[in-house]
Amino acid sequence: MNQKQREYLLEIVKTNCDARIRELEELKQSEPSLNNYLIAAVLAGEAVYQSHEHLADAVRRRVLALSGDDVLISKPGQVHKWGMRPASRIGNVLLAPEDLFVFPAAYLSAKNEAAKHNAKINEVIDKIKQYKIRQELKIQIGSDKALEQIIEEADGLASLSLTENLIADMPKLSQTSTNLLTNGDDGGILL
Repeated sequence: MNQKQREYLLEIVKTNCDARIRELEELKQSEPSLNNYLIAAVLAGEAVYQSHEHLADAVRRRVLALSGDDVLISKPGQVHKWGMRPASRIGNVLLAPEDLFVFPAAYLSAKNEAAKHNAKINEVIDKIKQYKIRQELKIQIGSDKALEQIIEEADGLASLSLTENLIADMPKLSQTSTNLLTNGDDGGILL
């Protein structure tokens, strides 16, 4: 096998794997908006604030962590990187939201569900990346005879045998991850 054929095969593997990774990345759920959940809780009268002791400890930790130009209370009109809007005329106290609020259970549940969903997708993405590296090594150092079949399959991409070999070559995945890869149960991703 000449170098051009190897480069062609490397490009096919890279293109297919990268396309599958992009498709899987699009299936990821974004983290729920803490801001929306907190506003809903405040408006419904269900907001729960941290205890005085917790808040005092948070302020103490924040003050001890200050350095250089950091301040606990911002100057009036100061621009914050998270909002890029000037602070009010009296300034703002800069604390993390978990130091002031007990997060709503619905937010924590939605965040947990998104994290679980994304972890499954990340597992599949990692397997595809590992497969890609293995295939690149096989193509670069494999014998001509061993690569003949791979080239024939790459030339006839309408064949599903390349997909079947990819899945068979991967380490065992969880059933949900396997469904993501093989039958598109979670969005139609087919290798």
